[in-house]
Amino acid sequence: MLAYLEGEVLKKDKDFLILKVDKVGYKVLIEPTFHFKLKEGEKVKLYCYLYSKEGLFELYGFPNFEELSLFEKLLQLQGIGPKVALRLSVFKDLESLIQALKAGEVKIQGLGKKKLERLKLELLGILDQEKKEREKINQDLKEALKEMGFDKRTIKEVLSKIDPNLKLAEKIKLALNLLSNKE
Repeated sequence: MLAYLEGEVLKKDKDFLILKVDKVGYKVLIEPTFHFKLKEGEKVKLYCYLYSKEGLFELYGFPNFEELSLFEKLLQLQGIGPKVALRLSVFKDLESLIQALKAGEVKIQGLGKKKLERLKLELLGILDQEKKEREKINQDLKEALKEMGFDKRTIKEVLSKIDPNLKLAEKIKLALNLLSNKE
């Protein structure tokens, strides 16, 4: 699976660019606001998503991993195709996109008022699920550290220094590292 490209912008159009990597040119679909930041001949790094459906293959490019992650989440929603997901990916995260939807700041051709409202509700559901998963991971970490003999105050202090979006294994490793440096 193609996930990252680094190369020179050979040619650009309003919604895609040709990225030269070694001696191969890749047509990469990009968000129009990102297009204006690029110059032909410029070196660029892109996180990529290869979309395939019914024999069609399209490569989508993003300037950062956050936009790619949001794009992938949006593609899982009913009625959201890659072109709409690409336009919405500029919000970088679910919270920002939901806030923009609530404020009525999202205007995309093909998305009417009802579809935008449904999108907002679906995204709120995803955000709630992610929050519950993070809370469960934090609870599992607290219990693991407690079983290792650490007191509640120390556990709370260590947890405040750890990124809440990490996976459980990463959090345990980081917590143990912080605790070993503390002693």
